[in-house]
Amino acid sequence: MSGHAGLWPTIGLVTLVLLAALAFVGLRSATERQSRRLVELRLEREVRAKERENLRVELETYKSGSYILAAVNRLGLKLRPPLPGQVRRVSLSAAPAPQSLAAAAREQPFLAQN
Repeated sequence: MSGHAGLWPTIGLVTLVLLAALAFVGLRSATERQSRRLVELRLEREVRAKERENLRVELETYKSGSYILAAVNRLGLKLRPPLPGQVRRVSLSAAPAPQSLAAAAREQPFLAQN
C-alpha cells in the first residue's frame, strides 16, 4: 500500500507535464496560423493598393480632354465649341443667394415644367 502512495504524485506530475506540452504545441500552432494569415492579409492589402492606383490612373485617363474629344469623334456626336457668350463663368463669391424652388419656379416658369 505504501508503494501506491508514492505513485500518485508521479502520475500527477506526468499529467501536468503532458498538459503543459499539449498547451505549448497548441499555442505554437495557433501562432503559426496567425502568422500565415497576417502574411496573406498584407499581400491582399498590397494588391488592393495596386488596384486602387490603377483605378486612379484610369479615372484620370477618362477625365482627360483628349479622351473625351476622341469619344465624341468616335460616337459621331458632332459637338462643336460653344458660341461666344453661350457659356459664362460665375465665381462663387459673385453667385446670387440660393432661392427656394417654389420662388424660382414662379420667376422662371420653365423650371416648373422640367
